[in-house]
Amino acid sequence: KKTALIDGKSPTRHEARRARTKRSTRAVVTRLKMGKKTRRSRAKVSAAPSSSTGLSPSQGQQAGACDDPLVPIKQLIKICEDTNAPIERNFSRHIHSISSCNGSGVFTIASLFVVRLSNSPGSEDGAFISNLCIRVHDNLRNTCYVPVSSLKGSPDLCAKFCGEDIGRNLPAEAYYNKYLDDMRNRMALGFQRAPYKRCAILVSECLHRMRENNKMLANKEEKILTRLFALDTQEGNDTDTISPPTPSPAPSVNELWITLNRPEYLNLNAIDDLVDGRFIPEFNTEGFQVQVPELTKPLFNQSLECITCDNYKRKRWIGILQYMSIYHGLAREEEVASWLLWERNSLTVHPLDHPETISAMKRNVVLQLLVCKSFQCGTFRLPYPPTPGEWGRAIWLYQRYKVNLEYYGSLPPGYRSIVTAKIAEDTGMHDSNIASAEGPAVNITRAIKALSSTKSSCAVCGARRAQDGSKLSQCSKCYSVSYCCHEHQKMHWKNGHKQECTPPDLPDNYFWST
Repeated sequence: KKTALIDGKSPTRHEARRARTKRSTRAVVTRLKMGKKTRRSRAKVSAAPSSSTGLSPSQGQQAGACDDPLVPIKQLIKICEDTNAPIERNFSRHIHSISSCNGSGVFTIASLFVVRLSNSPGSEDGAFISNLCIRVHDNLRNTCYVPVSSLKGSPDLCAKFCGEDIGRNLPAEAYYNKYLDDMRNRMALGFQRAPYKRCAILVSECLHRMRENNKMLANKEEKILTRLFALDTQEGNDTDTISPPTPSPAPSVNELWITLNRPEYLNLNAIDDLVDGRFIPEFNTEGFQVQVPELTKPLFNQSLECITCDNYKRKRWIGILQYMSIYHGLAREEEVASWLLWERNSLTVHPLDHPETISAMKRNVVLQLLVCKSFQCGTFRLPYPPTPGEWGRAIWLYQRYKVNLEYYGSLPPGYRSIVTAKIAEDTGMHDSNIASAEGPAVNITRAIKALSSTKSSCAVCGARRAQDGSKLSQCSKCYSVSYCCHEHQKMHWKNGHKQECTPPDLPDNYFWST
């Protein structure tokens, strides 16, 4: 009835639809201004803390937390999907950065979204920061969502999220950049700005892996934040930052050694695999202190056997090489990216469980150098968060190894007689096998629906119901896989799920831990 007349004339069907969409957008933007919640959401907040104002992932299923602030985001996404509009239709600005990964293959996509306010374009009441934590070879690890208005209104939350309280009336980009700086200083992670299309490809590939492994998204927050990357965009086709370079061999082992000791590679080593006492008894683990023994030739060979013992680990190392080539490509370092792709292609000639693949991984120069990195620091502290100056320590180590290489002209003395690998030979594979810039590997919206708990199947046999006809039971630790019986859960745990199982209800300081 409100659209009965437009400029004194009866509206056409398309004009009426545009008017309804405009009113719907205004209503969503009004709700997005923090502080305006329904009576039901206020009742939930009084009973349990809201996950939108904390750093841990949403735990609505366990603690009854309020997910209501995510509802406006979901409605804005639905408006774009229904009208086939680009993401710029409802988000005036969106900035994305991807981090370097660690030895576990974990990287993050940190994004800033600013809602387009039609009445006051310069206002930023609807801005929020999201973080998707993904494994290069596996599933979605964790999610984080924090409204910028909450950072402006809470000095304690701002100090916890950004490292320090930087003030109240600052633009949203200031809080986003401070958040990235704090993660860089605390975790020694490098960050590179990434186009929206590249982030969408990374998210779609992750969902595709989850669908292949019969996994599911753990909660509502994960579904909404991943749907943010399912929209179209008006960004141009930046082929230089999306299309991979042509693989080419590194000039020498020394160049690869210096590259692997760059500050963003501080936590890229094999220590997580080597601390397992079943493989390397020489590691003395007392609490969270890991005493690293002196590297010898027998221990070096035993370490290579440890990090290539199963398909899960082999798939992870191949995924790390591919992802870090993407990271360097975004940094306009095509030469380094081509080196990593060259070494990666030498490991993909045969299937993962083929003896030639296992032998090639043990001879791979990058993996041998990463094993050496695991022995170079003497003492590791796991999983306590590093000191605020961790990025400074990473720069200091990089400068030390660079000067050492210039002085000796080769690897450090302790590694010269141990590292026997050379640059990989030409395998005839000159493509990167990375998704092209034309679009995501899968449709994100359809993948999210397929990964819901109602459409899950047993991770072992694929059954949709339990043996007695009831619903499937989920893994009580990660909530990402389902089983039809207890026997299949025990079988899956022994056959690989023990390595990949990660609880979604991580501590508040997860993003600052190793």
